[in-house]
Amino acid sequence: MNPAVAELLQEIARAKLRAEERRNLAISQKYGIIRENGTLELRLPPPPAKPTSDDCCHSGCTPCIMDTYQDQLCAYNKKAADFKAQYKRALDGQTIEPHYLAERLLCGILDPLQFTPIRIMHVDYICDYSRLFVLEATARNFILALGEHIHIRADFDTKERITRPFTPVMVEAADGVVRPHLFVRLYDNRMSEYFKKLCAGDAISVRGPVITQENLTRAFS
Repeated sequence: MNPAVAELLQEIARAKLRAEERRNLAISQKYGIIRENGTLELRLPPPPAKPTSDDCCHSGCTPCIMDTYQDQLCAYNKKAADFKAQYKRALDGQTIEPHYLAERLLCGILDPLQFTPIRIMHVDYICDYSRLFVLEATARNFILALGEHIHIRADFDTKERITRPFTPVMVEAADGVVRPHLFVRLYDNRMSEYFKKLCAGDAISVRGPVITQENLTRAFS
């Protein structure tokens, strides 16, 4: 077998293993219908935080942060109503499905509704028109599934904001830790001007995970 193909297959296998580990990662906080000391308690997670008008960059992102919020709010309200109905059944002594009992929340530094500052650990100046950024995150807290990407927001002194989608790759960094690597091609535009000025130690504003039908189709093609 071609060594390059063999290495690619090994990296795909490692990526699948890391994705499974991230999906199995959970924190101790629970939500759902909880049995404690012989009593039942309904504990719902907080609703998604509503973005402010300043959170929208007005640059035609797909999906817009406002659309993402509405989708998440509808999903939250539907799930909350479902849990409340099941909680009432449980209080009345009726049987409920086991999955309504104490679900667990995945932890991570990404938020699909808010931009999070993530520090740049290292910048590789590949050539005049491309950069490779290594972000200060790990496979355990930077959780992206197949077909998902992130939005990066550039803030300028003129109060101009531009947001663009990017797909980082989780690979091993120089310190031996699997971290998100962001390859950026530079063009003659404002977003590229922003990336040209970034150095190690700077922070970038990241929102995600974000998924579109186009990305999902490309991921499985």
